Amino acid sequence: MHAENIRIQIIVDNEAQDGLQAEHGFSLWLEIDGKKILFDTGQLDAFLYNAKQLHIDLGETDTLVLSHGHYDHTGGLADVLACNHSVDVYCHAAAFLPRYSIRDGIAKPIKMTTRAMASINTLSEERMHWVTKSINIANSTAITGEIPRKVAFETSDGSFYFDQDGKRADAIVDDMALWVNSSQGLIICIGCCHAGIINTINHIKKTSGVSKIHALIGGLHLTGVDESRLTQTIALLKQENIDKIITCHCTGDTAHQRLREQLKAEKGFAGMAFQITP
Repeated sequence: MHAENIRIQIIVDNEAQDGLQAEHGFSLWLEIDGKKILFDTGQLDAFLYNAKQLHIDLGETDTLVLSHGHYDHTGGLADVLACNHSVDVYCHAAAFLPRYSIRDGIAKPIKMTTRAMASINTLSEERMHWVTKSINIANSTAITGEIPRKVAFETSDGSFYFDQDGKRADAIVDDMALWVNSSQGLIICIGCCHAGIINTINHIKKTSGVSKIHALIGGLHLTGVDESRLTQTIALLKQENIDKIITCHCTGDTAHQRLREQLKAEKGFAGMAFQITP
């Protein structure tokens, strides 16, 4: 079975069209056969501002999926829950853990904000869905659950930790992606892709039983990766023959340029939209 009517729009990204705000964060709005799904909620003010400018009524959200627990993907969580008392929320329990990014010896807290975490307590048990394995959330639409890390070169960049001293590494096991099975193939939506884009694709193809990928949209977390990883990633993406690649958020300028040159990838921005209809 395929989803028939699909519309996807970027609410928050590092870049934005005229009239919208850009910020270091990510959020997608999906309309799948009448079901309205929010995938991540940006970082700060851009989320609410852009949603209003794009005439997206967050109160109509049926399902909210958090790709992982970092602040730049969960900032608008409390705002959605404040205006919507029926939305179902899907995320991994690890999304609420304390977390830090350590670069050049400086620890930066990157966990979900206290306000966002507190808002979860307003939900009934029936509306809060803790995810570890793949689960369907709408017509031909599912989220991955934990993504197995099997590709040797897709290792962590070594900057994420559960403590400020850098003694407890954080593998970000809560990283999840969403996919829609359309008549043209899979549409894969990713937040930061900490699990690695090839690991993510392999897991989704195996879980869904569908091999054709029509579109890939989101952050690929390729900022600052070495040449070997970038080259291997592009080579394997070429083998997938993906019709549309939209790179966002944490992909990085160098990676985007290479993906544009070799795979005709487009650079995403807040306000960008595409759709599939029968």
